[in-house]
Amino acid sequence: MKKLLQSTLLALLLGGSACSDSEPQTGQNLLIAPDQTEATLPAAETTHTIRFETAADWEAAAKDEATSAEPKWLSLSPRSGGAGEQTVTATLAANTEQSARKAVVTLSCAGELATVTIVQEAAAGSSRPERPEVAAENLLSLVEIETVSTYSGRETTTSQTIHVTYDEENWPAQLTSNTLGSAGTQLTESHAQTFSFGKNQMRAGSSVATLYTFDQLPALLKKEFTTTYSFSNNGLLRKSNYQILREQNVTASYTYNPDGSLATSSRTTADQSDTETKSASYEWADGDLQTIDAQTDYFGVISSTVTTFAYTEHPVAWHGIDITALVLEQESDIASLLGVIGLGISHLPAERRLDNGQVYSYEYTFDAQNRISTIAISTDWRNESTTKTFTLHYGSQPAPRHDFPVHLTAQEVAEEGTLGYTFAAATPEDRTVAADSYTSWAKIRSVMSDGTTQEAVKYVPVSWTAVPQKSQTRLISAAEFAGLELTSVSVRQDSDGTESDRKLQYTVLANYGEAFSVSAVCTAAAPTCALYDSTTKKGSVHVMPTFTLSPEQLHGEALELSETGTNTYLLRQKLRIGFNPETEETIGCTIEQQLKVAE
Repeated sequence: MKKLLQSTLLALLLGGSACSDSEPQTGQNLLIAPDQTEATLPAAETTHTIRFETAADWEAAAKDEATSAEPKWLSLSPRSGGAGEQTVTATLAANTEQSARKAVVTLSCAGELATVTIVQEAAAGSSRPERPEVAAENLLSLVEIETVSTYSGRETTTSQTIHVTYDEENWPAQLTSNTLGSAGTQLTESHAQTFSFGKNQMRAGSSVATLYTFDQLPALLKKEFTTTYSFSNNGLLRKSNYQILREQNVTASYTYNPDGSLATSSRTTADQSDTETKSASYEWADGDLQTIDAQTDYFGVISSTVTTFAYTEHPVAWHGIDITALVLEQESDIASLLGVIGLGISHLPAERRLDNGQVYSYEYTFDAQNRISTIAISTDWRNESTTKTFTLHYGSQPAPRHDFPVHLTAQEVAEEGTLGYTFAAATPEDRTVAADSYTSWAKIRSVMSDGTTQEAVKYVPVSWTAVPQKSQTRLISAAEFAGLELTSVSVRQDSDGTESDRKLQYTVLANYGEAFSVSAVCTAAAPTCALYDSTTKKGSVHVMPTFTLSPEQLHGEALELSETGTNTYLLRQKLRIGFNPETEETIGCTIEQQLKVAE
């Protein structure tokens, strides 16, 4: 679910950059990038990963700078290995002391050395970044977002709300984002984030519920995950990590200028199929962001974007969350909304311009207290124009109440069976009876969230094909040839549709005494239906019933032999197969076998 509200700073703008000061340190046998040679970790951080490459066997060792001995609070794994790309994990104990500590990791490979410095910050300091004092009536509590897009003359409207609740320290205790359907009254997605704090660290526990369509019925998908944010002692976000197990992992890191403004950011998104790296550098003047130079590296293809800004004279006031996230259209970026990445600007933008020529213009309205009431961001680019309007509410606001439409909670097969005919969905009264096809059906009972049930019958035609199997010329004795006759026809079931390829398969054997057998393979796609699994919130495959092909539905016609050369013959035998027992009709399958009679 790509829409999940993750910490993806400036996702529209970021890309993967290559800077002159990030070139790797090169050597004959050991290669390590500069950003891997030092790390500063919060006191609560317990793992750190070091990546490098070697051309031969290598070893790693750690030393506590204070004691010059092996650190008791840090261990490495692995400590040695062979050539190739390497990953060493440093495992740390949480620092509960009032002072920072430092370890130096030495990597050695074929006479070459590289050092990695790891600093773990002291436990002292606030458990959360400091926030400006704001009167309760001036806290931004509700943001309504409406987006109107026109593409090739067709207009669409989407709407969203963000509700903020605060704790006694005026820190947001929960952010709830609701995406509404076209009517603007019912939820299609709800994402709630709650925050907890440790020393120099914040965790955002998230609950996401998304309405989607399952077999033409609305169903609810729920997921839980946690994003971890690590702060430096000055309260600015240093890195974040968001992970959905076995699906996606997003890591982000930030560096700052001496005045606390954001200098660079980078983000890596990895899932089961690909990895995308985005990075950006930021230029400031007089407290306002002037330029974002961003790059993206996706499958080795690098693209870049440069964004510039112009500003109004209106100052940006603090109202509990950072309005910068809204004017940059990053309302889904929790770190930016919370104002912990040093991206706050001094004045409201008038224009945002991309180097491809696209321009975003801003309009504002203000209330009687001179607080921003609305932010309208408009762009007209090629065949599409979009206006995104944020309506801001302050003070105590009731939580917006929207309900999901009645949706699917469980499914089961109530009845199922087979029909001895096939039909077209548009004309079910026109039935076709054939030997090689029939229909499987299943009545699916759906339980809805309001306790009601719905039933629908799914029909799936099953069509069989029979293909004779080719084989090498068989050598038989003269006595076997003299007594050659079809003694029996048998059938073997090879697959029943429950395997991952969902294939039905039988092998029909024409048996010629003890001499040999000739086969034909009969296949069909297994009839299946998808059932909603309330545990996994996904569909499970149910194989519907089929007729069983039995020996009684097989027989062979007269055997034909034709001489093709000296002591060589072609055996031809037509088999009659009835896949549909509800009709006497059969299909013919002619098998052939080259025979060589021994002299």
